[in-house]
This record gives sequence, structure tokens and C-alpha cells, in this order.
Amino acid sequence: MPFASILGTNHHKQTIIFGCALIFNETIESFVWLFETFLTAISGKPPSTIFTDQDAAMAAAIVYVFPNTTHRLCLWHIGLNAAKHLGHVIHASEDKSENKFWTDFKRCIYEDREEIYFTQKWHELLAKYNLENNSWMANLYALRAKWAAVYRDSFIADMNSIQRSEGMNNVFKKRFHRKLGLSELLVECENVAVSLMSNELDADFKSRRKTPVSYIPNLPMLKTAGESYTRRMYSEFEEEFKKQFTLSCELLEAAGTNSTFFVKYMQSDRGATVVLNTEDSTITCSCRMFECIGLLCKHALRVYI
Repeated sequence: MPFASILGTNHHKQTIIFGCALIFNETIESFVWLFETFLTAISGKPPSTIFTDQDAAMAAAIVYVFPNTTHRLCLWHIGLNAAKHLGHVIHASEDKSENKFWTDFKRCIYEDREEIYFTQKWHELLAKYNLENNSWMANLYALRAKWAAVYRDSFIADMNSIQRSEGMNNVFKKRFHRKLGLSELLVECENVAVSLMSNELDADFKSRRKTPVSYIPNLPMLKTAGESYTRRMYSEFEEEFKKQFTLSCELLEAAGTNSTFFVKYMQSDRGATVVLNTEDSTITCSCRMFECIGLLCKHALRVYI
């Protein structure tokens, strides 16, 4: 029987287990049962985002049980499938230092400025490697809203793959064996969950007892962030804070209480559009980092500073 684990990430970006199940098979009906049971276990509150591979049965079950949940496809699996379907292109573009196709492919996937730039890069990729008539690439493009960075519009906790699941599967495989009884399997699952909870408690303790050394001592913004965030999240926030010093900021438009800025790297046309409401100090950025990850991006920080 297939063993299914439902995983997520906590405020330290550590893997956590929401639940595990044995399902009869991998059909739509089985996945509907799995998701409905999971929904009951979490008091009927659906997740914001679910990451899966390109399994059609699972996708259909998600639409049925979680109609308002964003379904994203695992970029790691997309890479594996690309290697299978585009092996001739990938091999032909290799040289001693890098694989040019993978470099161009990743630039396209992670393009997060605007849809027009993503579409432009995609068609340039097809033309460069003669893939205009490739059926696999055409099908992948049809699903672009589920994997391209420019279309992310929900909280994803900085995840873009299900590699956490693959890693946890290896942990379970080391603990499971063919002669394991059902009660013993439950015990092993509980032991794994307890181990992960212990890691979270240890990280909580370190975050509460130790104050991070700030990049700029006594700066109120960094001091508040250090007191509010976990150590892991503060570290990532500080990295964004440092990057803003490499950006330039240009006022595009001022209309009422809203001011629109274009923020970009020096000597580059790549950037993001930031809108600041001067009345209540709210800010939005076209990269949507805050909405998707929960941290203010370098673009917003540049405008604030």
C-alpha cells in the first residue's frame, strides 16, 4: 500500500509532519479521501498552497477538496522530466564549464518581474533551442501558472519543490521494513515526528535566548527584526537589507497618497515596481516576496530607507 506523508515547514524553515496515511492506490478517489481526512484533522482550515509533482489524479483531487487552495508544481520534478524529454537538447548545449540550456531554462522559470518578461524569455528559449514544436514544452507552458515564479500569488514559505518530501521519504525508508506491523509502523512514524518537534523546540530556545549580531548595530529596524524573527528568518531578512544598498530608486508617479517607484540594480534594466502609501506607510512590490514568503524584499526596503 502506498505510504503518503503530508509535510510543511515551520518558522525556522525546518521540515514538519502534518500527517501520514496508508492509501489503497493512487487514484482520484484515494487522494480525495486522503485530503478530506486531512482537512478534518486540521479543523476544516484548508492550506494556502500545496506543492505536488505532475500527478493528474492528485491534481484533480486537490481541485475537488481544496478549490480555494493554490496548487503549485514541484520545480525539482519539472527538472527531472525535462532531463527525460529534452535529453538531446541538454546534451547538445553542454560545454566544459556549464550547461547553457539549464542556465537559460532556470532564468526563465525564476523570472519574477512581469508576465510580459517571462513570456518573452520563454519564446526566446524555444527559438534558441528549436523547441517551438516540442509537445512536452507546449504542455509545460500550458501549466505555467502552477510553476513559474511570476505567477506565484499565495504564501509558499519560500518553497518551490517537494524535495522535503523526498528527503523525509528516505528517513522513513530507513525505519520501515517489509515485516513491520501496523502498530510498529505507527510507532516509527511517531518517533520521526517527535524527533522533528525536538529540533523545533531547540531552535525556539536558541531564538529566544540569543540576540543576533546586527549588520548595523543599534539600527531600530534591525533591532526590532532581531527581536521579532527567529534566528533563521532574521538572517534572511538581514541579507535582503544588505542587498538594498546595491539598488537605485526612481520615482515614477505620485498620485494622492500613493507613490510609485522603480527599483533596480545599478547599471541594469531589471527591477521591480514598488507602491508606497505615505498615509499609512503600507507598501507593495511587484516581486511579491512579502506575500509569498513573509519578509520585506530589498526593493521595498530601498524605498523605505
